[in-house]
Amino acid sequence: MVIQNYPLGEAGLIEEVARERDRTVHFVRPFEGDQVPKDAEDAWAVVVLGGPMAAWQDDEHPSLKDVAGLLGRCIAADTPTLAICLGAQLLARAAGARNYKGGMPEIGWYNLDVTAEGKRDPLFSNLGPSPKFYFSHTDTFDLPANAELLASTRLYPNQAFRLGKRVYGVGFHPEKTDAMIERYLTAYADDLAKYAGVIDPARIRRETQMLYPKRREQARQFLLHFFERAEL
Repeated sequence: MVIQNYPLGEAGLIEEVARERDRTVHFVRPFEGDQVPKDAEDAWAVVVLGGPMAAWQDDEHPSLKDVAGLLGRCIAADTPTLAICLGAQLLARAAGARNYKGGMPEIGWYNLDVTAEGKRDPLFSNLGPSPKFYFSHTDTFDLPANAELLASTRLYPNQAFRLGKRVYGVGFHPEKTDAMIERYLTAYADDLAKYAGVIDPARIRRETQMLYPKRREQARQFLLHFFERAEL
């Protein structure tokens, strides 16, 4: 089950890897009127994608409360779960942690600092101590109680965490393709202009062209590790 929170928040490489493993992807799109399921009993795994809204904006986006409720039940059942960006914020919320505005925006390609626990975790195995991923967020969260911190960045220390054995939240975007990144940069050009001097879309485009072929394989490996974890 993939929860897609807005039109540009596509599944990208997740759908590609799922097809290769003969897995059917069932999409739930609240912005199109889909109801968020109460539980994930019929799903082999749950993926919650990102979105431009804040994790606490229930009044404007009532489905966020439903997604957080679903994630809470995934935590309780140790359902294989990958919560990305907004999804990770909602996962932290579901686990009782605080969501809030970050300091500087983190949009573009950044290196992760993988913790000692992260290096032992199956999802980060063979990625090296400082893998580079694409990021796109300005909000963050406190690390939930009982969570294992797996990776950090300089700007945002809580970038990847695990609850139980198979419930993961990540602030980066392993699902993004180069085409998806370009669609985002084009659609949100006016918003990105507010960060002039901090975020440079032209630089992001150059880095994407240079980095994506190698980072695509790294992201696929990360997602493959999650799929393997979900199938245990």
